[in-house]
Amino acid sequence: MRKNAEELREYEKNYGLILAALYFINKVKTGDDWDLKNQSNWSFSDNFTYTFNGIALGNDDIGNIHYGYVGRELFGIDILLIGGGAYQVKTDFPNIQWKHFYALFDDPRDQLMVIFGSILWDIDRVNSYFKF
Repeated sequence: MRKNAEELREYEKNYGLILAALYFINKVKTGDDWDLKNQSNWSFSDNFTYTFNGIALGNDDIGNIHYGYVGRELFGIDILLIGGGAYQVKTDFPNIQWKHFYALFDDPRDQLMVIFGSILWDIDRVNSYFKF
């Protein structure tokens, strides 16, 4: 995650916020480099639980944590959640999950994992694990 966050930070320094935002969106979309749950050469299984910092996670959780962590380089948590919800509407249309209206049409657990990833980025920044 840190490597990808650093890559995004450098991209923003070189090309500005708007192009960096487009770069991020393209990297995290379904099937692209940073879509961790859909990598054909990785063995993330839908039925397997992974443990991170003592927390049991599914493969989609890992992708959402990464999205929150790396995306936090450019955006606040609110924008990341709105973006996740907008992408969910785009991919689900016309079968939008109205039961998730209150969560911006995204799965509430996905939102929690995005927030978790964002908080991890904030902790790294405060503790200066890598240069900002």
